[in-house]
Amino acid sequence: MGGKSLILILILAAFTSYLAPGDERNLALCLLIDNSGSMDWSGHDPEGLRWEAAKLVIDKTRKGDYICLIDFSDKPFLLQPLTRIDGSPAQKREIKERSGLILSNRKLTDIDSALKAALDQLKTVPSRITKAVILLTDGEVDVVEGTPQEKKAAAETSKSVILSKTAYRFLAQKIPVYVVALTDEPDMDFLGKLADYTKPPQQEKENHFFYSPTSTDLVVIFSDIFNQLRGLSVHTERYKVSGSETKRIHLLDPFADEVEFQFIHDQNLDLEVKLISPDGKRIKPYASEGSYKLFAVRKPLPGTWTALITTPRTTNITQSVAVKEDIKLDMPFAPKFRIGSPLKIILNVKYKGELIDSPRFTLPDGSVLQIEGVWYKVIHPDGRISPEFKLQDRFGDYVGSYDGADIPGRYLVQAEMRGKLNDQEVIIRSEKHVIGFADESLPKVALRRMDNTKYKIGLPVQVEADVLENAGAMHKESLPLTVKGPDGSSRTIYLQRIGRERYRGEFTPERDGTYILLLARDDEMALADPTTLQIEVIGGSGIGGKMTFMLVGFVLVGGGLALYLRRPKLEGIFRRFERVKTSEPEETTQADEEEVMADEEENLGVSTVSVSADESTRQMPSEIEVMENGEVALKLNLIRKTDVISGEPFYHVEVQKGELRFNDRIIAAGESTKAKNGDTLKVGPISVRIVADEDKAVIISDLETAGRLLEEIRDQEVVRWVIRHDQGGHEEAQENV
Repeated sequence: MGGKSLILILILAAFTSYLAPGDERNLALCLLIDNSGSMDWSGHDPEGLRWEAAKLVIDKTRKGDYICLIDFSDKPFLLQPLTRIDGSPAQKREIKERSGLILSNRKLTDIDSALKAALDQLKTVPSRITKAVILLTDGEVDVVEGTPQEKKAAAETSKSVILSKTAYRFLAQKIPVYVVALTDEPDMDFLGKLADYTKPPQQEKENHFFYSPTSTDLVVIFSDIFNQLRGLSVHTERYKVSGSETKRIHLLDPFADEVEFQFIHDQNLDLEVKLISPDGKRIKPYASEGSYKLFAVRKPLPGTWTALITTPRTTNITQSVAVKEDIKLDMPFAPKFRIGSPLKIILNVKYKGELIDSPRFTLPDGSVLQIEGVWYKVIHPDGRISPEFKLQDRFGDYVGSYDGADIPGRYLVQAEMRGKLNDQEVIIRSEKHVIGFADESLPKVALRRMDNTKYKIGLPVQVEADVLENAGAMHKESLPLTVKGPDGSSRTIYLQRIGRERYRGEFTPERDGTYILLLARDDEMALADPTTLQIEVIGGSGIGGKMTFMLVGFVLVGGGLALYLRRPKLEGIFRRFERVKTSEPEETTQADEEEVMADEEENLGVSTVSVSADESTRQMPSEIEVMENGEVALKLNLIRKTDVISGEPFYHVEVQKGELRFNDRIIAAGESTKAKNGDTLKVGPISVRIVADEDKAVIISDLETAGRLLEEIRDQEVVRWVIRHDQGGHEEAQENV
């Protein structure tokens, strides 16, 4: 019995958190259970809590869902073919009984064949159903009998096939894999990649990787994943009960359409939970097993609910309130972070999937929601709870950072929006699990030292970076590099990945002097020396010098010709200037000022236009800057390209500074994305929808605000946007022009 692996895979076709509230869709679910001997012998799950987790998922399915059961070790065995749930308790009871059958030989563990069997089951699922996978494992692949060297080589080959081929099949069919590692030392290089490689772009900020050192949290983790797939807002509380105890649950959410009260506990058949509504009615559980009790209520009454809990012995309980609602808290920040770096937090309040970017929001029925603020706290892996912090409101993005994470593990971020609906108190809660990992698992990156330290003006300078350690954990396709010039200027270039361990890029110096090249810091990688290089640039010579001389000659001749052709307009400008200089001051009409401004801008080839309050469609800019209090808060470049496969146009969006909201996720400085027709960008207080086919941007936020804050600057064929969100910034810009 050499197989050391515990795998449980739930193949789910389900709600995602991106479905609008009220959009009811069924799910198809396949429980794929690895039954190798290490499940019991290695002490990972001696009490068989994996079966309780499987039962909970079966109980949480609803009429119209699909389910199948597969048991495997060296090969898969079908326990229950894909079956449509009819909603009857008898059918669910029969399926739960079959979940405990064992058909495998409990030796080897072939994850790849199990995943392929699951895909084969899912091919009969109707196309309207989205799909997902949950993989529970203790992290080791064991596919052959033999010597330790032979077993290790075969396992590495199997992992490579899973990541390079099988994972691609899941991604191509839009089936993300949720990974649950039942171990205190998860194989991040394999399991973390499997979760990342199968994650669709729109789910980039979702958490698809979970781990637990023991099986005690398996039922809770499975419940968390299922609630995430259903798109429910969850708030969790943990406590112990001995004897009898009364728990008060405050539900102050008038937007709740459906709520599920979940009590997950240690194995205890004698534990009893009675749930009482605010108006005194007793609610019966719709599912009850030795480790959980589930209650569901439609259109729940706001107020205080009461849970009466009795048990003959001390029992650990995880109480969760999962709510389906029209207004919810979205948490689109990264699902993992590096210990020693701040945990960056961002939250949004949304109404039926649309961002609420103002503290005051009027609902369709005329009622008014006044948001007082959003607060959060962090629960550490060892149970410590941080103080409560208030997030800063930035145009509907509630942002902050937590510096107290100090040990690797699974952190829980709990958030709470407080406000009033027509003077009635409102509290909306949500939470998200994130993984804190230590530096040792990060790839180490350093700049490659240059053989030559002197370069010439006008000639490209190539820069390279090497991945020194953990190249397999490096997922970035480009690295931002800051180039500081001799005049104090600074710009960012991007080194593109040219190999597993190499990045390369270039820039062209425009003046002589000392240049400093600085590799940007990132939470997903560690930096090693050298992170900074210094080079000297000297004046050009030879052909380059001759070409420069010829170019200057052409510019002078061409400029003289242009001035000659423009002499009538220039004479007009000089006459007006002379009149002002030699005559008594005379009143200038607005028409005269506009004529002078137009003449000057035409001769410069530059124009500045404020967006009209009734004009929503504009030419897509190649650069956008958002100014806050005189400083650049956000800067991004947009390059229009054509997809070589589909032939459809798109924009390559690079964020150089700040954070860009792209659809439902955040693109940070140094990152890039692909924007297509229908995608939305939120730049400061202005939101636009992309029309790539026509090279247009449609302003979908308040046009009056856009007309007041947005300036469109044209330089020949190039269009730039400057959004000034500081007091008096717009008037100052017009004065400067």
